[in-house]
Amino acid sequence: MIDYSVKPSPEEVAVDLLSISRSDRVYECAKALGVAGEQYGFVFAEVSSMSQPRPNGLTLRHLICIADSAYDAELVRRVGQSLAMYDSASIAFSYQDTQSMLAFTDQIEWDKQAYGGRINFLRPDEFQAGQCFVSLQKIVDNAVCDTIRVKYTPRCAGRMPPLTSFEKNFFSRASSLYERHHMFLRAPSDGYFALRRGDGFLITATKSLKTPLDLSRISYVRGFDESTNELEYEGSFLPSSDAVEASIVFRDNPDITCIVHTHASDLFTRNPRYASRVLVPALPYGEPLLGHYIADCVRMGHDFVIMAEHGEIFTARGNFSGVFTRIQKQCEESLAGRVAIVNG
Repeated sequence: MIDYSVKPSPEEVAVDLLSISRSDRVYECAKALGVAGEQYGFVFAEVSSMSQPRPNGLTLRHLICIADSAYDAELVRRVGQSLAMYDSASIAFSYQDTQSMLAFTDQIEWDKQAYGGRINFLRPDEFQAGQCFVSLQKIVDNAVCDTIRVKYTPRCAGRMPPLTSFEKNFFSRASSLYERHHMFLRAPSDGYFALRRGDGFLITATKSLKTPLDLSRISYVRGFDESTNELEYEGSFLPSSDAVEASIVFRDNPDITCIVHTHASDLFTRNPRYASRVLVPALPYGEPLLGHYIADCVRMGHDFVIMAEHGEIFTARGNFSGVFTRIQKQCEESLAGRVAIVNG
C-alpha cells in the first residue's frame, strides 16, 4: 500500500482488463481505458487470464473484470486468487434489473470483508434494453481511483505550516461525525474535508482514512490552474483527488468557509427520498466540469448537494459549525424516514 506522498509515474502503474463478456461494450471499454492511460498516467493492457506474472518495477497493478452475468461466486473466488499478482481488482457484473442486483447485496458485502477490501464490486449505473450494467465512465474512473488516484498534475511547494487549534477542531469534528453516521460506502477513505485558509484551503490527502483521521495527512492547496491542470500544494501528501472540484467551489464562492464531501449512499445518494437533492449529473470525478456544476449549485444557495453516483457535498458560510449542524440534522431526518418506512 503506497502512502501517496507522490504521484506514481506511468510506468509504475498497470491496469489490466479481462473480459468474460462478448458484448461490443468490451471493445469500447478497452478503447476508453487506453485513452485514459495516456491521459492520466498508467499502462493499460488487455489480458486473457488472471494468472499472468507480475511485471518487474510495478508499484501498483489493478485488474478489471467485466462479466455478462449476474453475481458469480466462482468468478469472485478466481479474482480473489489473482490478488497474489494484483494489488486490487474490480468486477463489473450485469443484471436484469435493480431488484436482481440488490438480491446479492449481503453476499457482496461479505466478499468485500473476506478479501480485505481489495476487490471492488462496481455497482451498475446504466440501464438499457432491460439490463443494467456498469458505464464506461465509471469503469474508467475506477481505473484511476484504484491506482494513481489523482487526475491533476501535482506541484509541491514545500512544507505546510502547522494546523492551528481552530483548524484541528474542524477536522476532528468532521471525522467524528463521519464515523458516527458511517458516511462512506466502500472504505473510510471515501470523500474529503476542506477548510478555507487565507488564499487557499486545507484538505485531507488522497486515500486518507478518516475514522479516525490522522491530522498529519492534511495538505494545503495554494491554487489550481485549469488551463494546465496543475495543482500547487504544500504538505507531505497529495491533496484529495477531488481537490480540483474543491478549488473551483472555494474560488467561485468566496463566502464558503468549508466543504464536507461524503459517500453516505444509503442515507442520501441512493435514497429515493432525496431525489430532489440530486442536483449534479453523473460526471467524471477530479475534473473541472464537476467542480463548476457544484460551484453553481452552491452559488444558488444549496448547502446540501447530491452528485449522481458520487456522493454528497455539505458547505457552510461563516462559522464552520453550521456544516456539522446541517449534516447531523440531515442524517437524523434520513434515519427517521427509514424507521418510519420499516414500521409502516
